[in-house]
Amino acid sequence: MKALYAEKDRLIELRDTQRENFSNHRDYERELRTVSANIDIILGKSHEQEQQIEKEQNLKTGQFFYKLTCIFMGSIFEWQI
Repeated sequence: MKALYAEKDRLIELRDTQRENFSNHRDYERELRTVSANIDIILGKSHEQEQQIEKEQNLKTGQFFYKLTCIFMGSIFEWQI
Protein backbone atom coordinates (compact mmCIF):
# COMPACT_ATOMS: atom_id res chain seq x y z
CA MET A 1 0.00 0.00 0.00
CA LYS A 2 2.85 2.38 0.82
CA ALA A 3 4.29 1.76 -2.64
CA LEU A 4 1.00 2.83 -4.24
CA TYR A 5 0.86 6.05 -2.20
CA ALA A 6 4.47 6.79 -3.08
CA GLU A 7 3.74 6.19 -6.78
CA LYS A 8 0.67 8.42 -6.56
CA ASP A 9 2.70 11.23 -4.95
CA ARG A 10 5.40 10.88 -7.60
CA LEU A 11 2.83 11.05 -10.40
CA ILE A 12 1.15 14.10 -8.85
CA GLU A 13 4.51 15.89 -8.66
CA LEU A 14 5.24 14.94 -12.27
CA ARG A 15 1.80 16.23 -13.36
CA ASP A 16 2.28 19.52 -11.53
CA THR A 17 5.75 19.99 -13.02
CA GLN A 18 4.49 19.26 -16.53
CA ARG A 19 1.56 21.65 -16.13
CA GLU A 20 3.88 24.43 -14.97
CA ASN A 21 6.27 23.69 -17.85
CA PHE A 22 3.39 23.78 -20.34
CA SER A 23 2.11 27.05 -18.91
CA ASN A 24 5.57 28.63 -19.18
CA HIS A 25 5.94 27.50 -22.79
CA ARG A 26 2.47 28.80 -23.65
CA ASP A 27 3.32 32.21 -22.15
CA TYR A 28 6.60 32.27 -24.08
CA GLU A 29 4.77 31.43 -27.31
CA ARG A 30 2.36 34.32 -26.70
CA GLU A 31 5.30 36.69 -26.19
CA LEU A 32 6.89 35.49 -29.44
CA ARG A 33 3.63 35.97 -31.33
CA THR A 34 3.35 39.50 -29.96
CA VAL A 35 6.92 40.30 -30.98
CA SER A 36 6.32 38.80 -34.43
CA ALA A 37 3.16 40.87 -34.90
CA ASN A 38 4.98 44.02 -33.82
CA ILE A 39 7.80 43.34 -36.28
CA ASP A 40 5.26 42.76 -39.07
CA ILE A 41 3.60 46.07 -38.23
CA ILE A 42 6.92 47.92 -38.18
CA LEU A 43 8.10 46.38 -41.45
CA GLY A 44 4.72 46.98 -43.04
CA LYS A 45 4.79 50.66 -42.14
CA SER A 46 8.39 50.93 -43.23
CA HIS A 47 7.50 49.30 -46.55
CA GLU A 48 4.54 51.65 -47.01
CA GLN A 49 6.77 54.64 -46.28
CA GLU A 50 9.28 53.47 -48.92
CA GLN A 51 6.47 53.14 -51.45
CA GLN A 52 5.19 56.64 -50.63
CA ILE A 53 8.67 58.18 -51.05
CA GLU A 54 9.16 56.34 -54.35
CA LYS A 55 5.73 57.49 -55.54
CA GLU A 56 6.54 61.13 -54.71
CA GLN A 57 9.88 60.91 -56.54
CA ASN A 58 8.19 59.44 -59.60
CA LEU A 59 5.60 62.22 -59.62
CA LYS A 60 8.40 64.81 -59.57
CA THR A 61 10.22 63.18 -62.49
CA GLY A 62 7.07 62.52 -64.50
CA GLN A 63 7.40 58.74 -64.41
CA PHE A 64 4.11 56.97 -63.96
CA PHE A 65 3.66 53.25 -63.54
CA TYR A 66 1.64 50.78 -61.60
CA LYS A 67 3.26 48.78 -58.88
CA LEU A 68 1.88 45.35 -58.10
CA THR A 69 2.79 44.10 -54.65
CA CYS A 70 2.12 40.57 -53.51
CA ILE A 71 2.87 39.10 -50.10
CA PHE A 72 3.22 35.33 -50.27
CA MET A 73 4.27 33.23 -47.29
CA GLY A 74 5.91 36.20 -45.58
CA SER A 75 7.88 37.32 -48.66
CA ILE A 76 7.14 40.52 -50.54
CA PHE A 77 7.17 40.42 -54.35
CA GLU A 78 6.85 43.59 -56.43
CA TRP A 79 6.41 44.22 -60.14
CA GLN A 80 6.33 47.51 -62.01
CA ILE A 81 3.97 47.74 -64.96
